[in-house]
Amino acid sequence: MKKYVVLLIAITISAFSFAQKTELKGAEKALKSNNFASAKTFIKSAEAMESSMDLKTLAKFYFLKGQAYYANGTGTNDDVKVALESFDKLNTTEEKSGKRVYSSKAAGIKQMMVNSFLEKAQTALESKDYTTSYTNFENVYRISTADTVF
Repeated sequence: MKKYVVLLIAITISAFSFAQKTELKGAEKALKSNNFASAKTFIKSAEAMESSMDLKTLAKFYFLKGQAYYANGTGTNDDVKVALESFDKLNTTEEKSGKRVYSSKAAGIKQMMVNSFLEKAQTALESKDYTTSYTNFENVYRISTADTVF
């Protein structure tokens, strides 16, 4: 009887591991084809298994989540906030694991975000759309809280 319980637990754990990787691979493929809505769907289904992920898989999850919600600059302000939170969690996770795999890629995306937000903010400021300008400058600040120029 004890053997069956151990076997059942082992099968369950491997099934969760396989499901996590399947969801992340699906999100990765969707991101490569710029299908951000599909990537978000895969990410949302993988969120249910977030607590059982190992650090390596969790780092990849946060990286893909950040990419999916940023959507190459087409995401809403709420989506951008989720993306920034994901990238922050990515940095924390990779600090815990001691392996920096996705942080450099995330830093490149963050730099693209800063440039995009600055461009949008300046354009909005020139057209006297102060609300949009404020939102974009706030997003720049959220990305780099140490740099208070903007």
